[in-house]
Amino acid sequence: MAQTNTRTNTYKKPDQPGELLLVQDLAANDSDKTLTVPAGKVWELESVYVELTTSADAGNRQMVLQVLDGTADVVAQANAVAVQTASGTEYYHWGAYWGTATETPATFHYIPLPIRVLPPGWAVKVLDSAAVAATADDMLVHMVVYEHVVGG
Repeated sequence: MAQTNTRTNTYKKPDQPGELLLVQDLAANDSDKTLTVPAGKVWELESVYVELTTSADAGNRQMVLQVLDGTADVVAQANAVAVQTASGTEYYHWGAYWGTATETPATFHYIPLPIRVLPPGWAVKVLDSAAVAATADDMLVHMVVYEHVVGG
């Protein structure tokens, strides 16, 4: 696993302990990534930004964000509306949008987050559900979360 957590030393409120955290997985050759909430922490998801660069392998990629509970069961899911084809780069942003997903002609996808607060052991999984070229496509995942200590 290539997950990295970067401390920002930015805090939400003095009366509500929490720290803004950048959680990333920048490993190449992978279109299926899972980022897990550490033990003793709670994450409030602010945004999930994904850049997917596809190989020349033919096929339509279907980008999906899943929220997994502590037993790896899917408890929520949000799909991009449009598929992505071979040999290109597209950008996906899951955030606090109301309504339905929005696609633009310039390869940008804006999709509402299905759940925003994740307890310890839960995870965010982003993947090409078609698994067209799982070890050839390159997916970069950047998440911004407020991390709180359980009971904090």
